Amino acid sequence: MRDSQRSKVYDWERAMPWWDDYAHGTSRPTYMTLAECRKMIKAMLGRYRCQMVQVKVARGKGSNAGAKVIRLSEQHHKKSVVIHETAHTICVQRHMGDFHGPVFMRVYIELLATYIPTDKAGLLKSARGFGGLKVAAWKETKGAVL
Repeated sequence: MRDSQRSKVYDWERAMPWWDDYAHGTSRPTYMTLAECRKMIKAMLGRYRCQMVQVKVARGKGSNAGAKVIRLSEQHHKKSVVIHETAHTICVQRHMGDFHGPVFMRVYIELLATYIPTDKAGLLKSARGFGGLKVAAWKETKGAVL
């Protein structure tokens, strides 16, 4: 299956002011401990009635997620990446997985609006206006608790 929105999603994220999770008044990102990442992931998964996963430190620079494990590189122990990877896990566990497609974007935006927090309407508008990212309508999330 082709992941046609992947690079657009990454470009959109990096253009957003919340991406680097800057601490107030600093120019350095705010990193969390692995325990803090686990706690946040557990809360997000619980919101969607998903099972808790193993949270591990990834080798190398990348992070990834599946139905049972989320791997975060040490440089990705920040809210924005934790939310991104957890959105993947939710989509897989709830059988809504479409990589970086419209359903993923809907779940991701719902989580961002709750956990960053930032304005959901603004996120939807910026995503749709940024290279035409597709975001699923509420009904396409198959009744996920959002």
